[in-house]
Amino acid sequence: VYLSKPFGESGQHRWNNITMLEDDGGLWNRFDVEYTIDDNTIATAEFNKYGGDSNTQFGQLEESSNIQLGVKYSF
Repeated sequence: VYLSKPFGESGQHRWNNITMLEDDGGLWNRFDVEYTIDDNTIATAEFNKYGGDSNTQFGQLEESSNIQLGVKYSF
């Protein structure tokens, strides 16, 4: 399942959510926000949550759930 929606006065920012489910009960959920600072710079924040049965691909990654912050600059 993929959801995405712009926000801000001119819709220049965006939030996204991706959820993947495995047949055997594994789960990966990624939520991220992109905030446009100017024409060349975008700030990002991302949360990845893995879970489910330890015999599934995503379940094995449960302890690897993470938060990431970043800046993208285009030139």
